[in-house]
Amino acid sequence: MKLLWALALGWACTPAAAKETLQCPDTLRVSDAVLQSPDLPAGTGIDLERHGSLSLFSVGVYSGHPRDMAQLIPSNEGEAQPRGKLISIWRFEGPYPYGKYLVCAYGPVGSVQVYKRVGDAVAVCTGTAKKDAAHDVVLSASFECE
Repeated sequence: MKLLWALALGWACTPAAAKETLQCPDTLRVSDAVLQSPDLPAGTGIDLERHGSLSLFSVGVYSGHPRDMAQLIPSNEGEAQPRGKLISIWRFEGPYPYGKYLVCAYGPVGSVQVYKRVGDAVAVCTGTAKKDAAHDVVLSASFECE
């Protein structure tokens, strides 16, 4: 009986898992980058506009590192959304052996990514994006996972 009481007390006193969050920067400033191409014609150069910025394009959750391109579809895909806001919910069941990654994508097609791996115990993530409805542009975005 004492063992059962001690186990129950230990479980009750265990702190709840902390929420994991990611606030996507609204823009990324370009300062220096190395661009390469094996197909670059002889006598040509390649450059990137420095001190420009890349705007937030989209958000997503990936199974495994984002470079592996295994983007997950939100559990609430296709549901009605409030005007000017996009709320996406990802629910995780079973193991994710390569991890779960939150991604903020930047640039005209989202080719520059800021990512964060979340803990294996995370069961649900909610991504909230504020949109300019008139121009269908993402203005800000964040994730909250538990």
